Amino acid sequence: MGVVWKEPLERVLKSLRAGGLGGEAPAGRALDLACGTGRDAVHLAMRGYEVDAVDRLPDALERAQDLARRSGVRLNTIQADLRREPVLPAERYDLVTVLRFLHRPLLPAIRECVAPGGFIVYETFNRQDAGREGRPVETSHTVADGELAAAFAGFEPILARDGIACGERIFSQLLARRQV
Repeated sequence: MGVVWKEPLERVLKSLRAGGLGGEAPAGRALDLACGTGRDAVHLAMRGYEVDAVDRLPDALERAQDLARRSGVRLNTIQADLRREPVLPAERYDLVTVLRFLHRPLLPAIRECVAPGGFIVYETFNRQDAGREGRPVETSHTVADGELAAAFAGFEPILARDGIACGERIFSQLLARRQV
């Protein structure tokens, strides 16, 4: 799990199973974008989700599949460069996670791939992180305060936080539910 999101995402998953956030099913279809080596995707699969794990790097997807096998779960890994082709299936996923990846042209597709009543869990670097500790000042990889919440306007915000420090990094986070 993403270091900052581990506890909040687990709390969300428990609430969904218990129906506390309006979740009717114990699990469903999940999408983990920019999944890397698959820790988050496997975490979701272990909780009963049917997971599509997307990354552009074939070796990362191989490692994700290996982790899934060792964990006794199944992942559907998809190699795609979403920076070149920012397209996702519409209204397909009950839960979408995007952790530490930002490509603004993809945001509309992410919005649309969340099924009505589904959830988005998004964490990325906050603008305050740029230039700290010798990090690049490139702001295209960071969001301004409120930017994630604005990108998902019309979703019901459950948690929207900016400037969250975790170790040496600063993040913005959003947990929101798409209206039915």
